[in-house]
Amino acid sequence: MTAQTCQGLSESYCDSLVGIELDDTQTQMLLSITREHCKLALEHSQANTIQEQRREISDEIQSLLLFLDNLVLEWRRQ
Repeated sequence: MTAQTCQGLSESYCDSLVGIELDDTQTQMLLSITREHCKLALEHSQANTIQEQRREISDEIQSLLLFLDNLVLEWRRQ
């Protein structure tokens, strides 16, 4: 699969993925990261989520995005 569309990913990550040939494992990794990001974003948006949880969720999301960025850099080097 060639990453040509990046629905659900930020614009900078989409630009980074264009032209990279992804194998099944890489595709599954991207899907897993995307699912986790969506789950965290949904939890963050719930009215009953307290402020401290929201900060923790935001930190987790930032960690996921950093992990994704590092993966893309690694895949570009291959």
